[in-house]
Order: sequence, then structure tokens, then C-alpha cells
Amino acid sequence: MSAMTRYNHYKESGIPWLGEIPEHWVIYRLKTLIPKTSNGVWGSEAQNDENDVICIRVADFDMESLGVDKSNLTIRNIDDNQLHSKVLNFGT
Repeated sequence: MSAMTRYNHYKESGIPWLGEIPEHWVIYRLKTLIPKTSNGVWGSEAQNDENDVICIRVADFDMESLGVDKSNLTIRNIDDNQLHSKVLNFGT
């Protein structure tokens, strides 16, 4: 892991748990930066057919490694119409 960048000047963030931030940073509320949200699709129980896919859930995120815990993957059956608009693609 690389060393954390140090800046010359810091300021109080105004957020108690965050503390000081680099002076040139601007704080925005996340909801003002996201133009829209879209819930996922849960599908139905796995059917052992071509519509079975791995679903990445919030519970699958490993915050220490900043990755996905692949030890207990969830398989769901999702039809093509729903899958097309929700599938994660590398680089997008």
C-alpha cells in the first residue's frame, strides 16, 4: 500500500468524524452529485439455467481490502429484460 499524501495546508471539514481535510478540497453532499439512483433486481431462486447470475450484494463488499468477498456468492435467476439494465460491466 502506498503512503498517504501529505498536504501543506489543512482546514476543518465541519464534519466531526472526518476532522481536517486538505485546504483545497470542497465538501459536497453525495446526493447532490448523483443525478439518479436505481435499485437492483433480486430475481428468483436459482434454476440452474442460462438466467442464473451472480448477484453482488452490499454485504459482499469487504471494506478492509476494498474488494468483494467471493467466499459465499449469491446466485439468483434473473430474466434477460431485467438483467440487461442492471448488469455490471468492466470499465463502465
